[in-house]
Amino acid sequence: MEPLEQASTEIKISEKLSDAVDISLPNGNERGNDYGNDNGNESKKNKVAILDAIRKRPKITLDELVIVTGKSKRTISRETKEMQEEGTLRRIGSARAGHWEATD
Repeated sequence: MEPLEQASTEIKISEKLSDAVDISLPNGNERGNDYGNDNGNESKKNKVAILDAIRKRPKITLDELVIVTGKSKRTISRETKEMQEEGTLRRIGSARAGHWEATD
C-alpha cells in the first residue's frame, strides 16, 4: 500500500509544478514576427553604425565597436565579416596592429 501513496504524492507535486511554470510556447506567427523578419533593416543599420565608427577612427578595435554601437561582439564580428566579403570593408595589417578601411 505504501507505493500507491508515494505515487499519488508525486502526482500532486508535479501538478503543482505545472501550475507554477508557464510552459506555453509562441505559435509560428508570433515567433516569425519576433525573429528574423526585419528584411535586413537591422543588419543595414548595424553596418552603417560600424562604418561610421570606422571612418571616425580606423584603428578602432572590435571591443570598442561593441561599446560604440551597443551591439554584441558576435553581431559586430558577423557584420564586419559580411562587409569584408561584400568588399565594403577591409582590414589592413595584422589583427592586433592593423586598421580598418571603408572601401565605399
